Amino acid sequence: MTLYLLSVPHDSETEPTMATMDAAELEATLAAVGAFNATLEAAGALRFAGGLHPPSSATTIDGAPDVPTTTPGPFVEAPEYLGGMWVIEVDDEEAALEWGTRAPHRRWGPRRGPRVPGRAGRLTGTHEGPRPQGRGPSSEGA
Repeated sequence: MTLYLLSVPHDSETEPTMATMDAAELEATLAAVGAFNATLEAAGALRFAGGLHPPSSATTIDGAPDVPTTTPGPFVEAPEYLGGMWVIEVDDEEAALEWGTRAPHRRWGPRRGPRVPGRAGRLTGTHEGPRPQGRGPSSEGA
């Protein structure tokens, strides 16, 4: 079995969030995502799913050269950004692409101009550590 990332791109210009979506559209989107998640779980393919806040809420961490520094905001300007994802475990790329075509990512993307397509990519070099009991490095005694 192989892990794949199904990505949900969002439009950087509008930075769609749950707060900015039409209430009916939000309800339909959450229902579609919930149904897709349930289908993935029932098939035993879902490893992880989640959504991300827009890049404007991010903090960039630069570890070069010796002392890490943090800067509010994204580190790169781009027409789209990763707004959410599913990590799935399936037999092969064909199965990952099949799940990708069923994902409700079509609900996101720019309201004008061409739609931003979702993507399916194979993960490499993954490591799954033990689940931490706390919420960060300081809670683990580091």
